[in-house]
Amino acid sequence: MRLVPDRPIGHGRLAIGGSILIGASLAALIYALIEVNMAGWTSPHVLVALAAALIGFAVLIASERRRASPLVPRELLAKPRFRAAGMAAFVSNGLLVGASALIALYFQNTLGESPLAAGLRFLSLSLAAFLAGILGGRAPFTSIPLTVQMVVSLAATSVGLGALMLAGPTMTLAVTIPAFALTGLGMGVGSVSLSRIALEDAAPEHAGVSAGVVNTARQLGASLGVAAFGAVFAQTVTTRMTDQLDRITVPASTDPAQLIAEVASGIGIQATKNLTEHARTTLDAVITTSSHHGLLIVLASATATGLATAVLIAILVNLTERR
Repeated sequence: MRLVPDRPIGHGRLAIGGSILIGASLAALIYALIEVNMAGWTSPHVLVALAAALIGFAVLIASERRRASPLVPRELLAKPRFRAAGMAAFVSNGLLVGASALIALYFQNTLGESPLAAGLRFLSLSLAAFLAGILGGRAPFTSIPLTVQMVVSLAATSVGLGALMLAGPTMTLAVTIPAFALTGLGMGVGSVSLSRIALEDAAPEHAGVSAGVVNTARQLGASLGVAAFGAVFAQTVTTRMTDQLDRITVPASTDPAQLIAEVASGIGIQATKNLTEHARTTLDAVITTSSHHGLLIVLASATATGLATAVLIAILVNLTERR
């Protein structure tokens, strides 16, 4: 209070109802995406949760349009670059957190690495993000247009995740280290550029809510990313393992359906730890190839989604700035 100069303060009412509604709608959506892994898309409680989420979002949009003081000021939503920043924050965090959760499970449960060893694999990502965050706010990087930084950061994150597809089932360090570094570079640049956009595009009285919207978009993207990519992984592994188990003689002591469900959850070769050595030898190869295939589909989906979003943002912001 002594050091920060006075700023104009908005006097809008708190949007308590809207906050509760968006929280409940997102909870229903995330619940549905998680439950679909085990119950399937036709399950009654999955369908009810999806319907509740859609209805909640529809009511939220309708009510926010009528409010004098909506959750997000209309002046902010009218700015294309701010909308693009929210989209980039949502997608980039969704890709990174959603894919990283499954990558970490693969390192530990399929490759059999310790939590420490698996964590050290991500070190190049953390260091690159840290350094990019420091340098991104300084010359000469500050002279690069923020829209360009936003698009490039999302593209770098996406390409870095895609490069992991070249690492093979063993996820060789020669590929994972530079791939993670590129991903971290994109996240670090994006962190700075998105924060700057949030503050530059907002009037002083909206600076707090502007930064809050971008940061909230990150967390929402992370939550939905984990749920969505988890569903993709589970469905892919289930299909792949079902096909492979039909081609081999499954040990009599093994329940194929239970084994598939456990591996689809990301447990990897840990699913066979209580079986005989012969059974493990027979099944671990199937589990490894199926888990790796599921991870490849997740990485491919993340890369395609990120690059498509980067192109879309570049086109939309460029078109609106020309008008």
